[in-house]
Amino acid sequence: METAADIVAELSGPLARYGELRADSADNSSPESQFSPEVDPMDELTDEESALLDMLGFDPLQIDDLSTPWPMDKLLQLLIALELKELISNEHGYFQRL
Repeated sequence: METAADIVAELSGPLARYGELRADSADNSSPESQFSPEVDPMDELTDEESALLDMLGFDPLQIDDLSTPWPMDKLLQLLIALELKELISNEHGYFQRL
């Protein structure tokens, strides 16, 4: 079974570091840290991630129906980053906001 960190590591690029940070934070979790306030993922969005999130609605949308300024590889990186931040979901190739 592959984890999100395995997939990110396989994809490399800008998401690789995000996967490492996420894995480190999971390894370092302690009972005390479970009660500390979590960081709002909306505060950690890049300008591009924020723009893409605004383009996505709460209704499922296929990637081909998205009209974005980014090439497909960049769009996929942004979608995966938003999915890892648990702001969108991907159900059978349909993306939507959570």
